[in-house]
Amino acid sequence: MKSISLKTIILALIAFLGAATLSQATDVPQFKDYPAKIYSGHHAQVQLETPEAQNFKTRLREGAKQPVNFAGNQILVEWGCGSTCVSGAVINAQTGKVVFLPHTICCWGETDSPFYIKPNSRLIVFGGMLDEQEPAGAHFFEFDGVEFKPLQEQPQKNFAAVSGGGTDNSALPDIATPETSSMPVSPEIAAVEPSAGDEENKATWSKLWDMAGRKEYDFIMLCYLDKADELRSQVMTYAADPEFEYKFIKLGGNAKIAELAMEDCNGELRKTGYIESEKSFDEARNTLKITSAKMDIDYLRQCKSDICKSYAKTVLTP
Repeated sequence: MKSISLKTIILALIAFLGAATLSQATDVPQFKDYPAKIYSGHHAQVQLETPEAQNFKTRLREGAKQPVNFAGNQILVEWGCGSTCVSGAVINAQTGKVVFLPHTICCWGETDSPFYIKPNSRLIVFGGMLDEQEPAGAHFFEFDGVEFKPLQEQPQKNFAAVSGGGTDNSALPDIATPETSSMPVSPEIAAVEPSAGDEENKATWSKLWDMAGRKEYDFIMLCYLDKADELRSQVMTYAADPEFEYKFIKLGGNAKIAELAMEDCNGELRKTGYIESEKSFDEARNTLKITSAKMDIDYLRQCKSDICKSYAKTVLTP
């Protein structure tokens, strides 16, 4: 049976969701432009050297146990500072050094997230208002290991469409391993097009293989997550549709996106010659299926429209 291409399913989703104006995000910082090699070694004990760190020592210690989810070797930990306000810090997994976020974030909207990050990128996007001050939008920063440097500000309602970011930034420690994360990832594989030459493809896959620490499972997950994120970010540009939530779930939601991402990646991954064990594919597929299923359940639980709430009751009620 011939697999459906990502382009085909995107067009089908667009047709089903109805006419809408695509968000233009061509002139904003891209995750791939701020690459970082993912650290997969032992996690150092968190350093609680400042009064501020002491105040949040419990959250920081617990957060330090989680997989790297930002800037190659950082773990972003967040906590509430009000009903619609979050703050947090990043912990260097190699050294235990703590750097607090430069702002609190609030008012990020129903279909957005306060943070957009990726394990292999130094770019972070804050969605909403910084320190409860206008404007609301996407605020781009680069983390250089010491401080967060502001890059750009884009007032926009749906931040997920900006910079090709993902729509979910929740780590899932119950299925993640110390070497990987359930965060959306954007490796250089995104640059591979069908028309690219063999040598260019080989170089790109080789770079991705190194980025994954030459581990089969991580290598497969980088491809799966990037492809899923690529499709999800395009679909989410239609989140302003009043019935988007319901239509998205009825079309298969994140589970369908995961299925298509796996179909798109598997053939190419096998051609690279890096995968020797079919077990690695099985483990990666299982991880992505569990992750996407949990995302869809959480999505249903947070429905805002009446039609989605009604549908959620029929699906989630035991």
